Amino acid sequence: MDLKRQASAPLYEAIEKFRKKRIVPFDVPGHKRGRGNPELADLLGERCVGIDVNSMKPLDNLCHPVSVIKEAEELTAEAFGAEHAFFMVGGTTQAVQNMVLSVCKAGDEIIVPRNVHKSVINALILCGAIPVYLNTEINAKLGIVLGVTVQQVEKTIQEHPNAVAVLVNNPTYYGICSDIKGICDIAHSYGLKVLADEAHGTHLYFGDNLPMNSMKAGADLAAISMHKSGGSLTQSSILLTNNGMNADYVQTIINITQTTSASYLLMTSLDISRRNLALRGRQSFAKVSEWAQYARDEINMVGGYYAYGKELINGGTVYDYDVTKLCVYTRDIGLDGIEVYDILRDEYDIQIEFGDIGNIMAYISIGDRIQDIERLVGALAEISRLYSKEEKRFEVDRQMLLPRVLASPQEAFYADKIKVPIREAAGHISGEFVMAYPPGIPILAPGEEITDEIIDYIQYSVEKGCSMQGMEDSTLQTLNVLRIWFSELHSPHVKFDIRVEKQLFSGESDYQRIDVFQSPEFGKFLTLNGSVIFSEQDCFIYNEMVVHVPMSVHPDVKNVLIIGGGDGGVSKELLQYDNIENIDIVEQDNMFVDVCRKYFPETAVGLEDERVHIYNSDALRFLRSKQDMYDLIINDATDPFGASEGLFTREFYGNCYKALKEDGILVYQHGSPFYDEDEDACRSMHRKVFHTFPISRVYQAHIPTSPSGYWLFGFASKKYHPLKDFKPAEWKRRNIHTEYYTTNLHTGAFMLPKYVEELLEQEEER
Repeated sequence: MDLKRQASAPLYEAIEKFRKKRIVPFDVPGHKRGRGNPELADLLGERCVGIDVNSMKPLDNLCHPVSVIKEAEELTAEAFGAEHAFFMVGGTTQAVQNMVLSVCKAGDEIIVPRNVHKSVINALILCGAIPVYLNTEINAKLGIVLGVTVQQVEKTIQEHPNAVAVLVNNPTYYGICSDIKGICDIAHSYGLKVLADEAHGTHLYFGDNLPMNSMKAGADLAAISMHKSGGSLTQSSILLTNNGMNADYVQTIINITQTTSASYLLMTSLDISRRNLALRGRQSFAKVSEWAQYARDEINMVGGYYAYGKELINGGTVYDYDVTKLCVYTRDIGLDGIEVYDILRDEYDIQIEFGDIGNIMAYISIGDRIQDIERLVGALAEISRLYSKEEKRFEVDRQMLLPRVLASPQEAFYADKIKVPIREAAGHISGEFVMAYPPGIPILAPGEEITDEIIDYIQYSVEKGCSMQGMEDSTLQTLNVLRIWFSELHSPHVKFDIRVEKQLFSGESDYQRIDVFQSPEFGKFLTLNGSVIFSEQDCFIYNEMVVHVPMSVHPDVKNVLIIGGGDGGVSKELLQYDNIENIDIVEQDNMFVDVCRKYFPETAVGLEDERVHIYNSDALRFLRSKQDMYDLIINDATDPFGASEGLFTREFYGNCYKALKEDGILVYQHGSPFYDEDEDACRSMHRKVFHTFPISRVYQAHIPTSPSGYWLFGFASKKYHPLKDFKPAEWKRRNIHTEYYTTNLHTGAFMLPKYVEELLEQEEER
């Protein structure tokens, strides 16, 4: 850095020269150097309002700088070790948004820690990119989110090969620093850009023995809050670029959000502050570091507080610590951070940066005095003596809860929404922000799943007096949630949609993804890998048709095997028959069983009878050891793909044949032949079974949630024909309760449409 060049302030010098010319203004602003608004001039001073001017040739234009603003930005880039610097008059919020918009477009994934400022999420709303949250660790005592490790970043990149960028907080509000150089190196090795939110890191460029700044680490872009530790006017910030970023393109992006009436007060403050930091920053921040450490030592000597610092460093989640941050844990004196924050302001006339559930943060910078620090320490000592009470803890012992992203921020923000009472919001997808400000980190962001834990945390924050922002209902009695639709592709050109009230469950087992939704039309319904398996409103059709058709044909079923059936629906129907002595259920996915028991207890009651035995096993393996054992086998597997693929093979049907007694019956799902992509599976199943069993027939049912509302079942037997051996009178005497199946329907179900008959006949001839 050339200190001789840094001693100049071209924009400041130009504005001073302009002021002395006493040019008659016939342009905006309308206060005309304060004459039109004397109260404003009294408040700010004539010198200040006198340089509140509009863009003109001698003073350059921020949207297309060619002279003094350009020179000031070049000097700023040099001072910060960047290739380019851009003045921001919309605060670091604007800088962060422009940073994200410069590298992301709709549908792109960007890897971010969850404790990002709301401006990051706002940028994603604007551009349509999707956040991939890093699974950051939390200090259990302090309740603060720690940094991210290089290993976490690399693992996330590998899991999301389509990600385009990684965003890093350097440092966090609490002074936590990640290994930003290591992150830059690993991200660049995979071709990703690195963005640094350095809102709280201006001083890192001008201090010794401080954490590494992002430009030195090799980041591609960095957003810098000069008005925080840098000493410029509030709302003035800079955006830095590096590594050959296209500065012209970044300028174009900036001009989308940048005002065309940039404040020369803000820009001049950036120019002057940059000069001050370049010439005197190292001495200034050495003093800031010294005073912050002094304050930590004194506060810790008071007792009851914990002012933390470099002792948190562990080389991983806390790679380094910014010692200029004075963060104090307060809950050991029985007070939440927000309570201490309020007492300091209301009783001691001390305004600190923020208080959260467990901590307070006091900002120490180049404008502080040692006597001010002494006053803060003294006030904290007094508060401990006068207000301390028994230590308490909030049930949620972490500052940042990590919700699941169920919709992109943009999709959620613009989606159709409804208001629900906050206590009924769990399971819904948030359509708005909820955050405590400061620090402005969302507790909940658009597109994230709302949980009971998040609701507890929000309500506790409200009770403690945190300033909550972002939501439409300022009382926080209600939340805006998405009026969502579940969509299943029945074919590449046909989509089946169900209006969803809330999502009750989502989980990934070793075999499949399981989701449970609540809907107004179908009640609760369960999906596997995005396909509807059953709903409360139409599952009776399926269950009755796979059970009562064979049970009205076979005269004496005692021993039954259900393959799949972990929901309990089929066994519940079977349990109506007194002659059945044993039901074996082979369900390899324990999670599926647990989910059904929890969310569909009226169906899962079919799992609880003493005649029912559940085996957690692969069905093919289970069947291999069975011979001449079952009167009835019902294949309740969902489709011939994924985890169930082996249950639709020639060897599977052969094993079923072997496991059945000499008069046994196999009933299986035959699918829907209506769409072309499903026809091949139907043909294949019928061909395999037809050549395995002496009797093979197909019957139908109309199930609303099935593709085209039409479903086929296969009936295969060693002895019994489903129509010739059908015994309607005997079945009626059993007095079995049904809602769909009748003996008339039984006969009609085997009368198939002509196109179905033809495709079955074609496979029988092969």
